[in-house]
Amino acid sequence: MSVNADENDEARASLVDILPVEIIRAICEYLPVKDAANFRLTSNVCAAAGVDRLVQVIYLIFTRESFEKLLNISKHPEMSKHVVTIWYEPFVMETLDGNEFRSRDYGLESIYNKIREDQNLMKESKFSQWIFSQVLPKFRSLKRFVMENRIARPNRRLSHGLDPMAIIPQFGFFDRKCHEEVLAFLSAAGKADTKLEWLHIDRIDLNMLYRASNSTGIIFPDGPDARYLRYLHLGVWNLPSYHVLRQLLQATSNLEHLTIAKVSDFSFGYIDWDEVVPGLTLPRLGVLEFSYVEGSSTSLAKFLQRHSKSLKSFKIRQCSLKSDPKDWAEVFDTIRNDLTLQKVNFMGIRLQEPNIAAGFEHGINFIILTHIYHGHRFKSLLNDRLLHKDLLAKECSLIPSVLWYDYRDFGRTESQKAKARLEELESQGLSWDVKSEEDMRLRQFWQFLNHW
Repeated sequence: MSVNADENDEARASLVDILPVEIIRAICEYLPVKDAANFRLTSNVCAAAGVDRLVQVIYLIFTRESFEKLLNISKHPEMSKHVVTIWYEPFVMETLDGNEFRSRDYGLESIYNKIREDQNLMKESKFSQWIFSQVLPKFRSLKRFVMENRIARPNRRLSHGLDPMAIIPQFGFFDRKCHEEVLAFLSAAGKADTKLEWLHIDRIDLNMLYRASNSTGIIFPDGPDARYLRYLHLGVWNLPSYHVLRQLLQATSNLEHLTIAKVSDFSFGYIDWDEVVPGLTLPRLGVLEFSYVEGSSTSLAKFLQRHSKSLKSFKIRQCSLKSDPKDWAEVFDTIRNDLTLQKVNFMGIRLQEPNIAAGFEHGINFIILTHIYHGHRFKSLLNDRLLHKDLLAKECSLIPSVLWYDYRDFGRTESQKAKARLEELESQGLSWDVKSEEDMRLRQFWQFLNHW
């Protein structure tokens, strides 16, 4: 089939030339980054309309090229005013044996070594600190800074082949000294009067960042005003001096989301919420998340009570009490009686650290909340009570503390059944029957025999 071109086709306006700019902007908002970049090449109108889509979130890595691109964006009046988020991944290259590259792309080793050498020069010259001081005064819409201990989605990177943006995520690692990069950014942000609302930092050394700070009105030494913060995620690398952590939280009067997590090994123990939350009130706190934190049930319960009007989501991940795990009952009842949460999630209740040395099987040191209890995973049943739904297993108590005590009694009973079953099998020279659902169920309780 052939089509004859109209002689007036060339004179007709392009669709992108007649569409309102607002529609073109809306199109750019829904396109993936790579497609938005290509769409901007269609016409000058599209190029202007799509610029904010491409620079709203800047993905930065620890290379000279990446920082120079950031500097170029800051020099562009139209682009610089649309930068809202900087997502920084300060991965550094370590010395690798040449064998690491034998099965990979040709030329990879030489590019890798060049990146590593250049990174060393950047550290010596404090290159990133200088760039931050130049660009942040021009990013007047900047609200968010993210430095997570993970890699951003590759499809956002606009990279391919042997580009450093593709190499670094494969071989780079999070340097313990990455907190110096955090300090470089925050110091520049303070001097530029950046009004940060969102701060997500993993592997942070609070002691180093606070050592020069004597003011309660700033986040870090020479840093931005904490009163603008609405979202704060702190992945703590080492055990902090708690007064500096309290100092930061007391300055965040508008905080709506708080996450405190420990991201290093367990050599220094857990973060102690008893040193942080007593007497602390965050009037607008709506979301609270703790990971690898410990303390007393009473201090946590009182903190939750003080935030009963604002708190809507509470998440616990691998946290423990200093006392017996039965005392979680106080926390559960407080949530039921005093709060109206929309979301709650207990992802593991760990035992006290001293108990780890008591010979628990396979080094497992937490209470499983996913055993089937009255036809439901206990975690689902507990959430049902804490959120006032009361829809599951109505034959069970509606009082969370009673439900918790009953579940622990159930766990002890099933653990003894599992022990007896294993002794029976061993007397016959047998082991757990992997094809038997009952054996596999009991085996789970046997693994946690000493945990109830």
